[in-house]
Amino acid sequence: MILSLTEPVVPLEYTLDLNVDHKQPNFKGQLTVQLKQRQPGQSFNKFKFHCKQLIVTKVLLSDKPLSISYDANEQTVSFSSDDPLNIADDTAELRISYIGKVNTIKTHRELTTGLFKTNFMSDTTGISDSYILATHTQPVFARSIFPCFDEPNSKCKYQLTLTADDKFKVISNTSVENRSVTDDRKQIVKFSKTPLMNTSYFGFCIGDLEFLRTDVKLKNKTIPVQLFAPQSISHATYSFDTIVELLPIVEKRLGVDYPLEKLDVVLLPFLSDMAMENWGLLTFQMNHLLLTPQALSDPSVIQQVRQLIVHELCHQWMGNYISFDSWDHLWFNEAFATWFACDLLDEHDNDGYWSSDVYLTQMENVISTDAEVTTKSITQGSVIDVKSLQSTSDAFEPHIYHKGISLLRSLQQSVGKENFNRALAQIFSESSTFHETCIKPMDIFRRMGEILKSENIANFYSSWTRTPGIPIISVNTDTERTTLEQHRFLLEKTDVEDIPYHIPLFAVQSSGEDDTKNGLFTDRTLKLSEPELIVNSGARGLYRVSYETDKCYELINEALKNSKISDLDLFKIFIDLRSLIGSEYQKKIHIDGVLMILRCLASHVDLTEELYRGLSIGLDILQTIENALRTYTGKSEKAFITDIYVPLWDKFSWNDFHVSSYQLKVMSKVMFGIKHLDSTLTVANQLMKKILSGPNKSIPLELCGSVFATVSCHQKNVKQWKKLYELVKSAKGVESHVDGGSSIDIQNMALENLAFNTNEELIKKTLNFILTNITSTSVENALFGLNYNFREPLDGKKNKLVRDVCWEWFELNYDLWGRKSLREGAESSERMKKTLVHISYVIFQMWMDNPEKVDEFVTKKNATYGQTLGTAQIWTAVKASESSKMNIYKGILGF
Repeated sequence: MILSLTEPVVPLEYTLDLNVDHKQPNFKGQLTVQLKQRQPGQSFNKFKFHCKQLIVTKVLLSDKPLSISYDANEQTVSFSSDDPLNIADDTAELRISYIGKVNTIKTHRELTTGLFKTNFMSDTTGISDSYILATHTQPVFARSIFPCFDEPNSKCKYQLTLTADDKFKVISNTSVENRSVTDDRKQIVKFSKTPLMNTSYFGFCIGDLEFLRTDVKLKNKTIPVQLFAPQSISHATYSFDTIVELLPIVEKRLGVDYPLEKLDVVLLPFLSDMAMENWGLLTFQMNHLLLTPQALSDPSVIQQVRQLIVHELCHQWMGNYISFDSWDHLWFNEAFATWFACDLLDEHDNDGYWSSDVYLTQMENVISTDAEVTTKSITQGSVIDVKSLQSTSDAFEPHIYHKGISLLRSLQQSVGKENFNRALAQIFSESSTFHETCIKPMDIFRRMGEILKSENIANFYSSWTRTPGIPIISVNTDTERTTLEQHRFLLEKTDVEDIPYHIPLFAVQSSGEDDTKNGLFTDRTLKLSEPELIVNSGARGLYRVSYETDKCYELINEALKNSKISDLDLFKIFIDLRSLIGSEYQKKIHIDGVLMILRCLASHVDLTEELYRGLSIGLDILQTIENALRTYTGKSEKAFITDIYVPLWDKFSWNDFHVSSYQLKVMSKVMFGIKHLDSTLTVANQLMKKILSGPNKSIPLELCGSVFATVSCHQKNVKQWKKLYELVKSAKGVESHVDGGSSIDIQNMALENLAFNTNEELIKKTLNFILTNITSTSVENALFGLNYNFREPLDGKKNKLVRDVCWEWFELNYDLWGRKSLREGAESSERMKKTLVHISYVIFQMWMDNPEKVDEFVTKKNATYGQTLGTAQIWTAVKASESSKMNIYKGILGF
């Protein structure tokens, strides 16, 4: 129920006097509200405020007593009179006396809402005799501290007076205006009046707190900044210094003065939402900002802490100063603060966030989710049921939040950083429009468009928030021009509406220069007068790109040779190709294009550290192509070895591993790709010796799997097999020899690579190992090598394949495993059932080219066990998952 739109009165100002005794379960409140009448002259008998777990004892409207009633379901209190009510003057005073509840929090599982308290161990006494009381009002918990219009569309001023034990620190949104102490050692602290703000950003803290303090010089004033913590204040030094460092930088970037006269930060033992941007009073769950020396030595921790701090500082402007009129826009509020933090630090710290694996993985997850036909648009998916809100995170979908971050980056990059910042600063300065009333995000972009004289800005925002999904751009380039075509990108093509998006192209011409003439792609097709090299350079747009002519890949290769393609662009080209190959969008040119680029990188490009990340993805695609070939032809292409793997192998030193993790991944994939060669075995044996005998940290973990696979591939007798098998049993003795992994990591790698040989005796040894350890977790991973070689003939037996041995073993033991799986009440039966599912899945994969064999088996077992073992469902899942291999194989054949 939106009270600000339905009630006959509207609050303008709250004057709140709270008496909080930390030893009591309740607090006492006196509230005076300045009200105005929504429609002057129209009398009324009743009006409502939000109210939860409050007992109102007395209420007066201009000294007239009112009746009180509650609606627990709607979380409201109604004030009524038998006589008509009217506000004769501009405003009237509503005075409310009430009692509220203090929530006691003892664990992280309990929600910190309203006013809550925690007792904690004192650094001084060593016992839990210290207290902290704090508030959390977002999204709808101010109503449990005082009756109010607890909704985004209501923006008022607040003046708070707190009465508490004299021993405590007392902090709120604004500076202390007056403090006095009573004879019974109670302090009465009156805070200055706040600017207009939402109930969500009201807050205060009371407790046994240590603090750090300094003055920070901003552009037009100097303000005090304090950080309070219940314990270990020395561990807050880095966080405090970071706040002091970055507040002026945030102010400068936003182009408008910090809105308040002070900033306090309080670290709390418990806080469900991790952090909260109360205006002038940031609160954090303390573990996020109390940093030990060990934590400070981790660059990723430092980056996350700095991003978190800038995120909350940004909210002092966006969210607090500029506020939104509905919880449906909370996704934008949070996405903006995160985008702003990442962008500011990408520039200020040069931390490379926008090209980091963290961000690119997040963006790929957004694209994958949006490729589902059932995924709603941002507008549809951000509609909030207020009654369901238990925390801030309930008010927006993570997918929408992450998509918002990418869209803001895309828009800023399209408009230009200087233009975007200039327009934003202008918007912040227009207080009557953007501060004194609550707005919608579209209001920002409409105004930004007016300032920058571009209707495309508002159209961009509307397109991407109202249209579900993300687009795919097909690029067709010849010697003279490029033609683009856009459609919605879906994992499974359907007949859903296919509305063109407003796509920023971020195109690069064949010369390597940015295409500044073609900025936004809004129609179904677009013809460009020159050949384009890259679309979506820098991964700045949220879409897929499909390069669909030989000329596209020729230009890419030529640019690679001349160092005119960035590492990020190479990475994105391969990422998009990986998503297309095997899908309904696949064309033969995609497979040919991958191979063209890989051959170029292998033979015609001096590989730099920056290129290995993209190359690693390219080799993943090559392995997928090889898997499809092995499934349907029983062999891979020799040209992959001669044209790609061997030239890459020759580029590496196999004695020096002080290289990036990306290069190590590439080296591992190259070794795996030619593991059958004797020259590869020579190197693998040298590395295996170091794994087994040292010295310490002599082999990076990234190479261990491929070393094991190569050694396994060449095994001829039990003695050789046992060397690797001993690591499967335990790798503790070699843990120190491997850099970057635990004994469990090594053990799992040994298990996964135990059976890459084609010796029947050794295959049976592996299968017997699985049989005797059938209830052990992940024992089925020993089948990986057998699944890889399933079409290979056994040593000395041309008419019998690896999969034949596996099938005989599977068929022989299936009923025994099935009966064990169905023992009711036995814990081992559940593990057995899971293992049987995994084993069945792998064995069925081996017969995708001969499905009749599996069909017959499934029919027989269904007759025996029915649906209890899920045999038919497993086979259905295998056929569905293997369809991409068939698509790849058809693509290779040219279908």
